Amino acid sequence: MTLEEEIVNKLKEKFGEKILEAKIQRARRIFITVDRSTYKDVIRFLRDNIGVTHVSTISGVDAVDRFEVIPHFSFKGVVISVRGLIPKDNPEIDTISDVIPGAFFYEKEVHEMFGININGHPDLSHLELPDEWPEGLYPLRKDVDLQTLLSKITKERD
Repeated sequence: MTLEEEIVNKLKEKFGEKILEAKIQRARRIFITVDRSTYKDVIRFLRDNIGVTHVSTISGVDAVDRFEVIPHFSFKGVVISVRGLIPKDNPEIDTISDVIPGAFFYEKEVHEMFGININGHPDLSHLELPDEWPEGLYPLRKDVDLQTLLSKITKERD
């Protein structure tokens, strides 16, 4: 059994139907999809039972009908990505920075760029955008077009 198969099997055994999808995309590449209610538990399990401690980055995705937060973990040459699904009408998910401290700045970025509230995060102040950035304007959301973005930025400066 490969390491990828072993990880997927352990996750399915522990979480069952709460794992919405577990896919070995190719050698050394795993994608796990979960609802936000299971997201942190899966990551804690990966840390405590598999030994995963290094987050390479966290991607935010505006998938039009929902948001996704996807931390990418590196473990013994395998990249494990955990896709947390978040409804658009309630864009929030629990922090994992208390489980994997390296997630701290990545979560700030996801919050700032997509407007996803990271529950329990100790500091969601601006990371990349200027302090005077308009409240409620999230530049990587698909419903923000370039003209709207430019007009709001320009209006704020006047």
